[in-house]
Amino acid sequence: MVSERSETRLAEPSKAWSTEQAQIDALYKAMGPANASGLVANGAIGPLLWIDGASPTALVSFLLTCGLIAALRHLLYLRYMADPGAKSSTRWGQWASLGGSLAGLSWSVSAFFLLPTVSELTGLIYTFVCCLMSVSSLIVSIGYRPYTVAATASRGVPLALWYALSDFPHPLLMAFALCAFLLFMLYNSSRLYQGFLASLRMQGELEASAIALREGRDQSERQRQRAELAQHMQTRFLAAVSHDLRQPMQAMMMLLATLSTHRLAPASRDLLTKMEMSARLMRDMFEALLELSHLRSGDIRARSEAIGLHALGEAISATFRSIAETKGIGLEVQLRSGELYADPELLRRALFNLVDNAVKYSSGGRIRVWDEIIEGDTESYRQDARPGSYLIHVGDEGMGISEEYLETIFDEYVQLSNTRRNRRDGLGLGLAIVRRSCELMRLKVSVRSVLHQGSIFTIEADQDRFRPKDLMPENASNQEAVSLQTRTWIRNRQICILLIEDDLAVLESTAMVLRQRGFEVYCCDSAYSIDRAIQELDRAPDVIVSDYRLDELLFGTALIDRLRDEFNQEIPAILITGDATLGSQASLTEGRPAVQVLFKPVPPEQLMSSLALAMKQLP
Repeated sequence: MVSERSETRLAEPSKAWSTEQAQIDALYKAMGPANASGLVANGAIGPLLWIDGASPTALVSFLLTCGLIAALRHLLYLRYMADPGAKSSTRWGQWASLGGSLAGLSWSVSAFFLLPTVSELTGLIYTFVCCLMSVSSLIVSIGYRPYTVAATASRGVPLALWYALSDFPHPLLMAFALCAFLLFMLYNSSRLYQGFLASLRMQGELEASAIALREGRDQSERQRQRAELAQHMQTRFLAAVSHDLRQPMQAMMMLLATLSTHRLAPASRDLLTKMEMSARLMRDMFEALLELSHLRSGDIRARSEAIGLHALGEAISATFRSIAETKGIGLEVQLRSGELYADPELLRRALFNLVDNAVKYSSGGRIRVWDEIIEGDTESYRQDARPGSYLIHVGDEGMGISEEYLETIFDEYVQLSNTRRNRRDGLGLGLAIVRRSCELMRLKVSVRSVLHQGSIFTIEADQDRFRPKDLMPENASNQEAVSLQTRTWIRNRQICILLIEDDLAVLESTAMVLRQRGFEVYCCDSAYSIDRAIQELDRAPDVIVSDYRLDELLFGTALIDRLRDEFNQEIPAILITGDATLGSQASLTEGRPAVQVLFKPVPPEQLMSSLALAMKQLP
């Protein structure tokens, strides 16, 4: 009860609280059991005095007085406990001390009338019980000294005086013993009182600490809720930005691609080239910003899938070889046959950013992409590599990085060679994306560099995540073969494409690009126009190209399922979405066969490559 009230008063500073109030609380808390023990002592000593011949009048008066005082003290106890602290603590302490004094006097003064008529043994028992009750009073009032002094002195001093004035054997010795007992009790009560104060202060400090901890916990909970709300709002914002900004970028790229097929004057052609370059830069910067925002938001969870390293190396070579050769840079990719268990999208993103940086900041020489396994006795470029590690290196012979900047290059918006902030050289987010992607996959990325000699970036994984595999011949053709095959298919057979897109600008620009490539295109801007297109078609479309989110309730996947059921065949489909927060391609297609997923903005050449892959599945 003391701790509850103390906690309440500490938690509510408007209510007065003091050490004296806590002492009174402790006194009244123990007064109920003390009253009960006093009544038991009265009930036990009364028959003994009656049997030993005490005066009936004196005995009855003694018992009635003790009972009346005990009743008054109990009423005082009940009144205080019903509304603790209703009045000043000093007044309640004075009432309690007065009650203790009266209780002590009822025993010690009664000795003048009871003990002269009883035997010496009964007198000693009476004195012993009186001393025990003094000890009980001391225990009850350990935290309140006025009560201790009043209750103890009122029992000991009159009783010692009776012994000194009586004809009891050795009266002075008994009086001295009682006085010594009284002093001993008061001395120990002082020591116990100091200990009680120390424990009370410690209790107050603990309660204050507990309240502070609870407040800190509540504040942490509020901050966690605010962080979750902020993350939720950020996710919604990223989804809106991802979808709404990709739509006009998609339309602009398709319109520029259509315009490039027209005959233009040299000045107009140069202007178109600059517009296409600006569009590509805007797309790349947008993708980098959005990509880093997704990585930092916590929405992306790294998967663990088997990644074919040889195919990954071929993808790197096909993507960057022509760009590197244009700058006079040799590109050598040597990834062994095998599989690495990591997230395919994140690993591809990290390696492509590293190779892109190497091409961007090199003016000659050679770029190498190779891997190695660190055994116990293997000599490696990485002297600090742990035995049993699988490493993928991306090295260049470019400008290199000074040692003082090696710790900062993975920070956001850091470009050591682009102090003028030329946006053609990017935003300085590539290495930040690499680091965050590797952290999500539980991989380690590091760099070693020598100024004016080149740099080597290393992605390190545990060897148990690598599985060797014999190289199998692959039938995949290069980009030129795919392009030639696409042109052959279009020339020999009119390819019918059903294009579904609710954004009219994207729909018209994409349709123009496809028709210029020789495709037959049927356009649908909503689910309602699909019925009309089905009636106009005299056969099933060869390929379905659909936006993913057409409205709040309709998705492209549902339309693909409906069209396949309508024509009773598995029509190849391309699903295009502007919402990169939806996750992996597998989660979008939900296991549907012959469905590719592209993320806006989609360059025309990427759309053509996807169409070529889709047409491979035609009968």
